[in-house]
Amino acid sequence: MKNLLLALLLGFSGAAAAITETTRDLDLNGIIAETRLAVDLANAGQYGSLSRRQLQIVDSALSTIEELAAGKLDLTELSANERGAFDDARERIDLILRVRNKNRVICQRDVKTGTRLAKVECLTVGQREERARNARKQTGHLQRSFCVPGAEGASRCTLE
Repeated sequence: MKNLLLALLLGFSGAAAAITETTRDLDLNGIIAETRLAVDLANAGQYGSLSRRQLQIVDSALSTIEELAAGKLDLTELSANERGAFDDARERIDLILRVRNKNRVICQRDVKTGTRLAKVECLTVGQREERARNARKQTGHLQRSFCVPGAEGASRCTLE
């Protein structure tokens, strides 16, 4: 009886995790945000050296994804043909950027202004993406905060 109860509990928790994972994977806004971040990193050279043609393909695939997702909240709202085109565009981006391989190490030379010596920085794709996410969050936070000195007779700073 204990084994049956344990099996049922494990089965339900696994099903709940699968439902949560599926729901998260269907969110178009999240997919587009992650894809846009990857494309921005690619355009900045964070995925290594890519040819101009590869960057054009990636940008074109992102445009396709954004057009197909316009006005929709999740993947279930796409028709079968739209879903196929959506998946094809995501696959083109993944093939060129090899985004799924988060452990791939990319080394870049960085020359600081005022010196001729280059510093080599080696980070994984996952580390580069995390750095970019944190930078965007920090920039967004700074842009939402502002100071209004002397407002209503007193100096105050407001964080939104």
